[in-house]
Amino acid sequence: MPSLCSPPRAAYVESTARLRAAISDVGVGARLTLALTAPLRYLWKTVAPFDLTPLDSLALAPRADITLIVFAAAVLITIS
Repeated sequence: MPSLCSPPRAAYVESTARLRAAISDVGVGARLTLALTAPLRYLWKTVAPFDLTPLDSLALAPRADITLIVFAAAVLITIS
């Protein structure tokens, strides 16, 4: 029974270990930029695996970039 209880406890501890940004802290545009460009970044790292790190560092102050949003959305729609 201890093995069944440990994963949920570990997940809870991990989820509370880091600060999470609220919607008011990071705007919808910045979140959309990060969400749409992430698949392309991982695809690129699969094709050209240089400068890999164990952690994917995010910008301290993410910002919305309309050009990246449009480009990433077009590429993802094309791929899909």
